[in-house]
Amino acid sequence: MADGVGGSSGGGIHPGAPIIWPTSKKVESISTPSTIQQAGQVKSAVSGAQSANASSAASAASSASSASAASTAAAPAPTVVRAMTPADLISQLLSIGLQPSPEMRELAGKMLQNGLELSAENFQKITTLLRHAPEGSETAKDAAIQTVLKGLENSPKAMTSLASFLANSQKVSQQMQKISQALAQLQSALASPRAALSPQLQGALANLAAQFDKKIQQALTGADDAKGLEALLSKSESLSDAQSLKQLVGGMLEQLNQQGQLQKPENRQLAEVLKRLQEQLESLSENMVSQAVLSKNNPRTDTTLNQRYIYGQIPNPMTFPPGTAEILVKRDENQEKSPVNPKKTRVIIKFETESMGEVTIFIDVEENKVWYTFNTETDETRDFVMAHTKDLQDRMKQLNFDLTGMHAIKRRVDIKRYLMPKLDLDSFTRISAEV
Repeated sequence: MADGVGGSSGGGIHPGAPIIWPTSKKVESISTPSTIQQAGQVKSAVSGAQSANASSAASAASSASSASAASTAAAPAPTVVRAMTPADLISQLLSIGLQPSPEMRELAGKMLQNGLELSAENFQKITTLLRHAPEGSETAKDAAIQTVLKGLENSPKAMTSLASFLANSQKVSQQMQKISQALAQLQSALASPRAALSPQLQGALANLAAQFDKKIQQALTGADDAKGLEALLSKSESLSDAQSLKQLVGGMLEQLNQQGQLQKPENRQLAEVLKRLQEQLESLSENMVSQAVLSKNNPRTDTTLNQRYIYGQIPNPMTFPPGTAEILVKRDENQEKSPVNPKKTRVIIKFETESMGEVTIFIDVEENKVWYTFNTETDETRDFVMAHTKDLQDRMKQLNFDLTGMHAIKRRVDIKRYLMPKLDLDSFTRISAEV
């Protein structure tokens, strides 16, 4: 029996229709014991017949061969579908030249859950990325798999940033608050007349720090007027500002070290402030890089894991101190490059409130019709939401939307399930065909 390691499945193991791996590879036919035995029987029969009566045997063998060929052509090879077993996983690893160690089997399982083909090429990409992972990182494998799925296997920075994001559940508001505190300390240190930096450089750094802090305060208080959802989720400008300031701070630290100015207490204080600010800026940059990676369209065309979202974090000024709101906007899989179709999409917003706890809202939009589903932590919050259905309906009318459905459910929502959907390994099957 020849297992389908290639063909339309691209791996032979899949959770049923549709196939999760779109790549196409030729399935090499292999002989089975039954076919080998049949061949030996035909050979013996022909040899015996030749010694007894060559002419009669040849005629009989020719007739038997023709009948056998016609029978084979008429009967299609049966296909056997069964549940995948650990032995199948081991067999698949061995077939591509990998030792089925516990670590490798764990990695293979994660790849299958994320819809990534078990190929030697993909294992090599992931192994190369993992060389850049921090020692002891428990999220590095998931981050590496996602990086390969997004077509970013040549960007170790994308993998390490995503691993940090998954491990720490980074929140942009807390990061901004820490940066603001570090900027205030920097401005105080730069005001010292005994600082080692030149007056011109001190002034330039203080001015840039003040401008960056102003943007942070506007974001934390909701004072900046976001021009539409696309601008709200765009992180390129903020990421560029953070990286520019981080590079300038790094240059200042290098200058202090080279000039041997750290012997003075005031300069050591300045260096400590600069280093603290540099670390906070790096954390914010990693968060924004992670958002960009998770938002990147998956170039694969499989249809099993076809829910793809643009992801962003924004400060939530409705709490004190400001919290973080997570926003997902569903892409349109029916269009090339899967852009957002504002007339038919889903928006997911998750945030925390001081009085109602955690709330996750699903907003489904189709033309001018909209459906709301509120997911709350408590029954009280659920009842409160439903009591204000009429208010929401009136508000939607003002925005030219027709509220056609609204309900509230008591449950918590894990955003990662939508950012990184997983398949159930128990649903995988192995396809084999008789040859």
